[in-house]
Amino acid sequence: MAKPTPIISVSLLQRAAETYNAHIAQVPVLKIAEVAAALKINVVSLIQTYNYLTLERKGGLLTPYALGKEIVSRAELGRMRQMPLNMYRSYIETVDDITRYDFDDKKQVLVNGGQPVDLAKGKHPLEAIILFNMASTMSEDVINNLFFGEHDETSNEAHAAFDGFYTIINALIAAGEVAEAKGNLVASGELTTPVDGNDTSAFDNLLKWLLAASPKLRSGKARLRLSDSALLAVTAAYGNKVKYTKDPTIAETITAIKEKVMAPNLEVLSHVCLGSGSKLTLSGEVEDPREKDLFSFGISTDIAAQMVQVRDINKNPNLPQFFAQAAFGTCVKTVGKHLFMTNEQQNTGINLSGDY
Repeated sequence: MAKPTPIISVSLLQRAAETYNAHIAQVPVLKIAEVAAALKINVVSLIQTYNYLTLERKGGLLTPYALGKEIVSRAELGRMRQMPLNMYRSYIETVDDITRYDFDDKKQVLVNGGQPVDLAKGKHPLEAIILFNMASTMSEDVINNLFFGEHDETSNEAHAAFDGFYTIINALIAAGEVAEAKGNLVASGELTTPVDGNDTSAFDNLLKWLLAASPKLRSGKARLRLSDSALLAVTAAYGNKVKYTKDPTIAETITAIKEKVMAPNLEVLSHVCLGSGSKLTLSGEVEDPREKDLFSFGISTDIAAQMVQVRDINKNPNLPQFFAQAAFGTCVKTVGKHLFMTNEQQNTGINLSGDY
């Protein structure tokens, strides 16, 4: 039996890495942008660490005027709050046997995923697909740790690549920047699935927590982020409240929440990358038309000439090195009580990366 003709080689992979570099580098940006759209967070392109400077305005400056009355001068109009978005370089490196990706030369792919293959060019797209999938894995690792990552350069695990939003918030709590005394840390209790048909605690706890927020935050363009499990528990608990009249949908539950806490502009946002549990964040918008949300995610896929590189480093030509690198980071730009509030609960991450 004739030996199958390999259609993947180091030279083809290297050529694809160079040819498709710009498109491969966009994969993490596009995948993360989908999550950002769902959670309304900012995504910014950064090469290195960036310090956000947010102007926090001092209130109560207005003074009545009277002829002959001495003019009272205020000490300050406000203060600048500095929060760093620390960018951390990370990578994927593997030495893989490319013969595992060979196809029998008797098979010719005519249509790939609904797209006709250009047979006139005599080139199979598999080498490019391998590289695009490598970028997809990097993207999913990032999304998996968008809130839960804890940077540790001594670790070899994906969760140590950069600090996620919850890690940033926990650090601010530890530093006393977010605290009960400052009005931006309020206990909520757990938001768990009702234990019986009369249990409404998840819905009640959420309402009580929202009502504890600064009225300025709650009545403005506020965004409540919570896990799918918490949102489902709140919906089930609300169902117990109105069980004799209807079985409410999630949309109806959100409408009820907005009405009961007098927050007509409240956005309730959820995504699987928030994990499971009762962690809550409520945030407003800063007066910056470029980046209104408090949550900003930094990304750089051009810290190297090519995001994905294929190197022929072994005596065995079937064992090339695949290397991809990029930089990522997160920041919560300000945490004053009129713009931010969180609770005492912690979520557990859900593995979203890869197929196995």
